[in-house]
Amino acid sequence: MIDEISMLSATLLDNLSLLAQDIKGNYESFRGIKLLLFGDFLQLPPVSNLWHESAKWAFDSDNSWGTSGTNKIQLLRVYSGVYVMDQVLQITLSIYKALREK
Repeated sequence: MIDEISMLSATLLDNLSLLAQDIKGNYESFRGIKLLLFGDFLQLPPVSNLWHESAKWAFDSDNSWGTSGTNKIQLLRVYSGVYVMDQVLQITLSIYKALREK
């Protein structure tokens, strides 16, 4: 689960994909590993470790974003923070439970 995916650079996402490939022994992008990516690309830019250079967005990744079979969901309703945090906690717990059962 990666929150604020917009802050992840394309380079970091590609490196995570390479690490997953090496661990799993499967050389397709993120194959065998389920990812939940959350974020708003209009909110926060990717973080760069070079002060003079901006980082490429995760969706501009050369090797992982377009090849990972992503499904995108657009959220359209705004909720209050307390309600949202309770719902996120419930959803997160149900996701962890489902992943443990597989």
